[in-house]
Amino acid sequence: MAGETRDQHTVSRALLRRFASGTPRELSVLDLSTGKTRRRGARGVFYERDFARHHVSQLELLWKSVEDPLGGVLDKLVSEQDLAPEDHDVLKRCLALHWARSGGIAEAHARVYNEVLEDHIRTWAMRPDVLDRIFLEKTGLVPAGLQARLLALELLAEGAPEINDGRYFAARLPQIFQAGLGKISPHHIQIVTASPGTEFCIGDTPVVTSRQDRAGWGPHQRIALGDAQMISMPLTPRFAVALHSQPNMHLDADAELVDNFNRCQCAAARRYVAFRPGSSAQQSVSQWRDAIAAA
Repeated sequence: MAGETRDQHTVSRALLRRFASGTPRELSVLDLSTGKTRRRGARGVFYERDFARHHVSQLELLWKSVEDPLGGVLDKLVSEQDLAPEDHDVLKRCLALHWARSGGIAEAHARVYNEVLEDHIRTWAMRPDVLDRIFLEKTGLVPAGLQARLLALELLAEGAPEINDGRYFAARLPQIFQAGLGKISPHHIQIVTASPGTEFCIGDTPVVTSRQDRAGWGPHQRIALGDAQMISMPLTPRFAVALHSQPNMHLDADAELVDNFNRCQCAAARRYVAFRPGSSAQQSVSQWRDAIAAA
């Protein structure tokens, strides 16, 4: 069933609150399309209107099962406590959630459907028998020559109702999450710590997937989770998480690596990047945006 219209966070507020400071607690949010920065509370950033328009209650229960234990793990990170194996599992599920529940996945999902539909239309345009059958199925009328076949192509181009109204995508989200978790689970968690005086930012598509031999930083940029050589995301201004082939790996990131990490967040973002007000991340993020805008 369809849920009520609402703004749905694609980035967990448990994460966003870690990037907030001051009274009231706010984040600085850079709009990459305009270059303007504004301050907002965690409730007012990184949400999409009707991201999932159906199965809302079921999806919220799934997201809650991932997000509820996340705060405790982040507390342990911030207080520099050792993480237990079950904490690593929480972080893997966090990665899978933010990969699945993202505008990047929604964009990639729509693109793949449209590409498949266009391919089918090109094929079916050469098959009058198929077009006649489609016309009959969609209109209940007996096809009568070229005009009916052209109308069949137009009806096909409109797409399936369950795609257009979001039912199919919403129903697929738990499967997308589980598929992502299946790709992530065999790997080990690596904690990345920003060097003193540097901080991480967080984008609206925070799970970055990348390869050395191909441009792109996420599924919306044609880097699928299973194809990625590097998978990472920020957790707090000081800590990020990445996947590694070896267990118990920690990386102390110097200023250059933190800057590169932040630029990847910008490149993967669809529109917004946030950081702690007064953060060192603001300079590198703004410079990246200005360079892209000038290119």
